[in-house]
Amino acid sequence: MYPAELLCKLAHILIGFIAGIIVWLSPAASCIITVLFILYEFFEKQVVEDETYPEIREYTTGYIIGALTGLLSNLPTVHGVMM
Repeated sequence: MYPAELLCKLAHILIGFIAGIIVWLSPAASCIITVLFILYEFFEKQVVEDETYPEIREYTTGYIIGALTGLLSNLPTVHGVMM
């Protein structure tokens, strides 16, 4: 694996992680980030013709880790988010 590929994979996971944390602070912002990421990947596939699904899987992995981290760190109760 090339360093650029590894950096892209880590970036997808990091963006997903940030969106997962933000879901407890601002669900609307998290949805916007997710929609923008999926749109970006869709249009990137049209231009570059690369694989979209592994990149979305990387994003989703980061999102789940971020959401669980936020849940375990009491972000929902600290910021008054009721689920």
